[in-house]
Amino acid sequence: MHARGARTRKNLCFGLTRSIRRLEVARAVRSRSAMLAHHTREVLLVATIKVQRDRLFRSQELRPLSKDTRIREVDDVVIQVTQVFCPKGHNLVNSSRGQFEGEGGIWLRVSTEGLSGEVVLSPFHGDHRRHGFTEFAEGTRVQIACPICGTPLPRLFKCSCGSGDMVALYLTPDLDDGRVVVLCNIWGCHRSKVFDQAQLLSAYFEDDELADSGEDIAPILSFH
Repeated sequence: MHARGARTRKNLCFGLTRSIRRLEVARAVRSRSAMLAHHTREVLLVATIKVQRDRLFRSQELRPLSKDTRIREVDDVVIQVTQVFCPKGHNLVNSSRGQFEGEGGIWLRVSTEGLSGEVVLSPFHGDHRRHGFTEFAEGTRVQIACPICGTPLPRLFKCSCGSGDMVALYLTPDLDDGRVVVLCNIWGCHRSKVFDQAQLLSAYFEDDELADSGEDIAPILSFH
C-alpha cells in the first residue's frame, strides 16, 4: 500500500516536472518567435521608410535618450516620434487620422487666409510624406495649429530658409522647452530639428545649406 502510494506520488511529480518543462519550452519558442518577428519588421521598416539619409544629421553623443520623450530609434540615423503635444497638452500622434508603415502620423491643422485643412505628417524624421489637405502652393507661409483646440504652435526662431519661422511641438506632456520638434511654417520647406534635453538630436537640412556653410555646419544645427 505504501509502495503504491510512493509510486503514485513519484509519477505525479514526474508528470508535473514534464509539464513545467513543456511550458518553459513553449514560452521560449514564443519569445524567440516574437523577437524574430520584431527584427523582421525593423528590417522591413528601415527598407521602406522614404528618408533622404544624406540630408539628415544625427547626433551620436546624446545618450541615453530621455524616456519621457518616447522617441524610437529605428536605426543609427532615423528616429520616430511616437508622441507630440500642442501648447495645451493634446497628443497629436494619431493612428486613426493617418498611418505610415503602420505607425500613427502627426495630426495638424494648417491654414492661410483663404485655405484651411488637416494634414498628417510622417512620424519618421526626414520622411516628407503627408496625408490630408495639401492644396497650399509651395513657398506659402502657413499657420500651424492644434486640430483639437486650435492653439497655434509657438514660434521659436527664424528658419534658415530665410522666409519662415520654426514652430514647436513638445515631446513630453509637461511641455518641456528642451524637448521639442521644430519645423518650418513655409509650405514645402522641409527643414526641421529634434531636440532632447536641450541638445540637438536630429536635423534635416538642404544641400544648399551645406554648400554655403562649407565644413562648418554648426550654425544650421544650433538651437537658434
